[in-house]
Amino acid sequence: MSAMAASPSQLGLRFTDAEAAALARLHQAGLRSRRYDRLPQRVTSGRWECPCTLTGSRCPAAGDPLERHCADGEQALAGQDHPDRWYRNGCLVAVVHYPYGMDHDELTTAAAACTRLGLNLDIDARWAIHACDLGTLAVVISHRGIGSIADRA
Repeated sequence: MSAMAASPSQLGLRFTDAEAAALARLHQAGLRSRRYDRLPQRVTSGRWECPCTLTGSRCPAAGDPLERHCADGEQALAGQDHPDRWYRNGCLVAVVHYPYGMDHDELTTAAAACTRLGLNLDIDARWAIHACDLGTLAVVISHRGIGSIADRA
């Protein structure tokens, strides 16, 4: 990946000003979006990574061509809408999605699964890229937490 990220218009994407600003904030943190930076489908693997792979382990569902996530990984993604993955230097650092909201059951299911996996679940509208001017949230699943991965230091 180049040091200078392409603008949304260079990628052929149409963003609102708020979405472009959100993507720029992601780039300032040294992160790239699989969805919005149009990274190759195969950055670190040939399929969407299961959240459990953030711990450095192999997903139990990896050998099954019909499954994309293990049971805990699927539950960690409860309420998923507009999926994304964030990378730094080609390495997966967060599994992300941008829902318009999450109900109590989705939130408790996702939080419990992340706890079982030893992952952090952060919900922060400041990091939403998709339709952020319409009130979407960024649900960020990571090994170290959003504060740690967003800090370039």
